Amino acid sequence: MEVKYNKELKRKKQKKLIIKLTIIFSLVAILLFIFLFPMIYIKVNKIEYTHKEIPNEFNNYKILQISDIYLKADDKLDDFTEIITKSKPNIIVFTGNTFVEEDEKYYENLINLKDQIDSSILIYVSLGQTELNLSETYRKELISKLSNNGIYTLDDRRISLVHGGKVINLIGVTPNIDDYGMDGNNLKLKKRLNLVEDNFTIALSNNPGYFPELSILDVDLVLSGARSGGWIRLPFVGGINYDVDSLYKEGQYEAIDSRMIISNGSGTRKGNVRILNPRMVNEIILKR
Repeated sequence: MEVKYNKELKRKKQKKLIIKLTIIFSLVAILLFIFLFPMIYIKVNKIEYTHKEIPNEFNNYKILQISDIYLKADDKLDDFTEIITKSKPNIIVFTGNTFVEEDEKYYENLINLKDQIDSSILIYVSLGQTELNLSETYRKELISKLSNNGIYTLDDRRISLVHGGKVINLIGVTPNIDDYGMDGNNLKLKKRLNLVEDNFTIALSNNPGYFPELSILDVDLVLSGARSGGWIRLPFVGGINYDVDSLYKEGQYEAIDSRMIISNGSGTRKGNVRILNPRMVNEIILKR
């Protein structure tokens, strides 16, 4: 009788231990999902964008937007290489806050990424606040080094994308404190960016605050960043701590005949932890 009782007691203890271990492992898994998963996983957000001004030749033209990556010299970019290889975009655009430090090797990791992907894929970089925090001398040298390796910086610059013999405009809008709070400043911005209104136009603007001005200037599509999507996100609430509080936080916005797509960011920044907010890459497909 005593032996039977001891066996029963042992089974109960084992059952309690299993329950405790299951609870512990479940809690660890939940904590890893909340704190680790968003820091390493990259979500590919697929968006179809339709506009009547897109030339037929650009139908299904694919743009991969990588924003706010906060790239450091020792960062590995294998995950991005895999995404690019799978996506097969026509172009890649880095929409600001890409470079954060004066790396003496001028970001060989980004140049290595360019060498590992299809050589037909063009890469363009617009500037954000972190680039403007670099010294002017270093920034000019970095732009030159990247250009020599097939990575082109659009510093308040417009270029023409040619596909099937047709052209659309791509412009990079560099943040400028003088652009805010000035009535009629869109004329100044138009001159600065050398806009051509006859063609479908895409603007890369790290700061989404330019959207009203760009929509007035007949820019059709604005790709923006600088929001992070709220580093911390809560279920049914969304992001709760954006870098800069403004009218434009995340997702898509429309004004006149223009649309803006805001990236939640593709990287992490020192002092900020992503919680329930995985890194994001936008895969945008142009549709006629």
